[in-house]
Amino acid sequence: RQVGEMLILRGKSYGAMGLTGKGNGDMRKANSIIPDHPECVKFGVRSFVRAEKIYNICIRKFREGLLDEALNLIIMACSLSSTDVKLFIMQARIYRAKDDLEKAYQAIQTATKLYQGQSEFEMRIPENIIKEANMIYNDIALQCASKGQYEKAILLFNKVINAESQLARGVQDIDYRFYINRGDCHRAKNQYGQALVDYNTAMSNLVNNKLGSSSGVEGSRRQWMISTRLSITYYSVACDYFNESAFADAERHLTLAIENNPKVAEYYLTRGKSRYYSGSYQVAYEDFKETLNIDPSNEEASKRLKQFMEMGMGFDDDDSNNSNKKEVGMTLQEAKNSHGNVEP
Repeated sequence: RQVGEMLILRGKSYGAMGLTGKGNGDMRKANSIIPDHPECVKFGVRSFVRAEKIYNICIRKFREGLLDEALNLIIMACSLSSTDVKLFIMQARIYRAKDDLEKAYQAIQTATKLYQGQSEFEMRIPENIIKEANMIYNDIALQCASKGQYEKAILLFNKVINAESQLARGVQDIDYRFYINRGDCHRAKNQYGQALVDYNTAMSNLVNNKLGSSSGVEGSRRQWMISTRLSITYYSVACDYFNESAFADAERHLTLAIENNPKVAEYYLTRGKSRYYSGSYQVAYEDFKETLNIDPSNEEASKRLKQFMEMGMGFDDDDSNNSNKKEVGMTLQEAKNSHGNVEP
């Protein structure tokens, strides 16, 4: 106790001399030794009030996108009130916004330890800490995925989704973007079944939470980003079936690909071939014709349509009227690249 009182005396002397930093340092040390001392209590109140004011300014700067200013302010606030959990949560958010994920992780760990240290009993971590930690894990996982470390990324996404499921009322309450990101990693590893489960869950969450096309232009863009992922994954599965001569299964998955993105000529061409080899010549003909509507330069579709004409099969009365129609489409590579990146 005597050491604490000596620190208080020296701290007050530093303050009188204008050496505020040294004075506050001594007062914080004293507060850790004799927190019930009247001078320590008054110091704590003064520090909390100042930190609260700085915190509010920090939030404003953060919302304005002035991240460096916000970071300096939150560091100052943390130095004044080093046991205030919300300050370290905010510090983690700022570091994450600056892509400094290591420091963001350290800050959220500090917040977690401070919260747990407030009681002798084991306490459930509050939602705001868990959600910020999940966002940090998500960003770390995206970094891993960008380096081709898909297994590590999937483990982190599993951690995030499991933690979110503990908070949510159901799967539909989990941010759809976590499922998209994990699905992308599964697809990169050719784990198409798991990718489709994730993409379909993401689509369900998006639609059920009214964040899809029903919410306007931005919602339509979000829904399209998932649809294109579904389409290219269904196409990949269909190609595997096609190469195994399982043409009925290939046709079924190609139909799903087309339902999600009807703009890709290659989907119709491959479905046409699947139908042709299954003996469904008329619908195969329709697919080859649609391939040329989207991509008039497609040589394989032209050759196959010529074969139909030579055999007197598949030609209908509307062909002459539709021959000049052309739909706006995309190449297979454009379909693979069209969905963009998703980062919560």
